Amino acid sequence: MNKNFTQFIKYVFYGVIAALINTLLYALFTRIFEFSTVISTAFAWLLANVFAFFCNQIFVFPGANKKFLQLILALLIFLFSRLISGLGDVLTMFFFVDKQKLPDIPIKVFSSAFFGFINYLLGKFLIFKKPKN
Repeated sequence: MNKNFTQFIKYVFYGVIAALINTLLYALFTRIFEFSTVISTAFAWLLANVFAFFCNQIFVFPGANKKFLQLILALLIFLFSRLISGLGDVLTMFFFVDKQKLPDIPIKVFSSAFFGFINYLLGKFLIFKKPKN
């Protein structure tokens, strides 16, 4: 199988697990610990994305960021890029659903796929780029 295709499938696989972790942690924080929605969302998002970062680092893009400071910088860039793509998702939904009155589910699917692919490209070519020897 093509290396890039296999890599992309791994990326999607761990992304789905991260989304499940995000949802389960949100439920845990709101239902069991009775944190506010905002706090629960923020903690769940952060922990799920840290999980996604390390899965990408170890399983999807192995060999990148071997030094501790490289790893920390890559994690910060990863989280920042996820914040930006999350903002892009919100703005896409706002513009196309709230303002243009288009159906929400197809727009959400498109937006998630688009920003997911952008995140994959950022990971592959920026965040988890293997250092040149």
